[in-house]
Amino acid sequence: MEKINPFAYFYYHLYLLQLEEYDVSRFLKFVAITKGVPRAQLRKKLVWTQKMRLIAAASILLGGWTILGLYISFIPISISVLLLTPLDIFLKKMRLAKATQKLARFPTIKIIGIAGSYGKTTMKEAVITVLSQKYEGGKTPENINTPLGIAEVILEKVNEKTQVLVVEMGEYTKGDIKDICSLVKPQIGIITGINEAHLERMGSIENTTSAIFELARFMDKDGFLALNDDCTLIHDNYKKYTRHQQIVLYTSTSDNGLKSGLLGRYAAGVLLATEAVAERLGLSDIQIKEGSALIKPLPHRLEPIVGAHGVLVIDDSYNGNPEGVKEAIYVLSTYAQRRKVYITPGLVEAGERARMVHQEIGRQLAPVADCVVLIKNSVTPFIAEGLLENGFKKEHILWYPSAQKAHADLGNIVKPHDVVLFQNDWPDNYK
Repeated sequence: MEKINPFAYFYYHLYLLQLEEYDVSRFLKFVAITKGVPRAQLRKKLVWTQKMRLIAAASILLGGWTILGLYISFIPISISVLLLTPLDIFLKKMRLAKATQKLARFPTIKIIGIAGSYGKTTMKEAVITVLSQKYEGGKTPENINTPLGIAEVILEKVNEKTQVLVVEMGEYTKGDIKDICSLVKPQIGIITGINEAHLERMGSIENTTSAIFELARFMDKDGFLALNDDCTLIHDNYKKYTRHQQIVLYTSTSDNGLKSGLLGRYAAGVLLATEAVAERLGLSDIQIKEGSALIKPLPHRLEPIVGAHGVLVIDDSYNGNPEGVKEAIYVLSTYAQRRKVYITPGLVEAGERARMVHQEIGRQLAPVADCVVLIKNSVTPFIAEGLLENGFKKEHILWYPSAQKAHADLGNIVKPHDVVLFQNDWPDNYK
């Protein structure tokens, strides 16, 4: 076995801690899953924030500087996090209070909160693109969707010129969205959909539903709320959670005539929700139409990329939820006259529904794909089961030990004029 530099263990353990957002119990769980042994190649890099530097320094002082300490550095790292927790909580509360005070100085800012298991970032970008036709707007960047991350955006970006602020709201546990609402107090809300994403953390789909509907419960009770009526969990539960808000139900099966650069059937629903919010804020039909035309696919979310030899790559590697997978497979099916290749490591955090969710992916893929490339891990065998049970030929399923090896062998997989869909990425803390 190749000997690994002991400092690589320390770096990898810090990296795992950051992936798990400094949650010690989950960190130790994934140290056990990975046996704490560094992977040859990591998909991301450790971000040396002030918090991470402090934890690293404390870990070294607690014994992580010895050779043995480096190999088992997850122990001093865990102790350091626990010891630093009171200071961390105090500093977070200070930043949140400062952000709350700053936002209170600008009471005319219209704040739009977006929650859901999927589709939040695309919806956020669509809304701010259209609203920018009339207003000076701000948004939470990329996947920033926690109270502290949103507070930093407020402190750094919001000023007297800001007229609208679009806030993406993440949820791992009950109370997360409530905390964000307490910070930003949205007058307008959008709930994009509810499914098994983060089920491993939430414990049940009922908990997920309740957590996401915190937006309706803790936003302005007389505000405006757009809900995705395509989602059964929203349709069946919204009356239980909403208060006096004006409610608009939108669906991807309706067409308002607006056009955008988004791929997939879901685009119609995004445009309907965006139109409803824009009308609420007084945009004209012309402004809405021109803004909608500027909406483009986000990087790594059903993003079409034309490659060499007529190959079309659809990069959906940031999409890790069942509804998004269903939509991606539909998009792939629209290329009826071309050979279709689907590459995936499967989905994470599906909890007890992992087998069912991945078998369903296989069932959906079977009549669509010509070649399916699976990365070996704990869930892709279930995709293979769904494929084979629905008549897909075994020889058309290709297995690779890692995404890196599959990508390196693409020259032997892909043929000229193929359509290749990259579905999701597999975090370094899962096997």
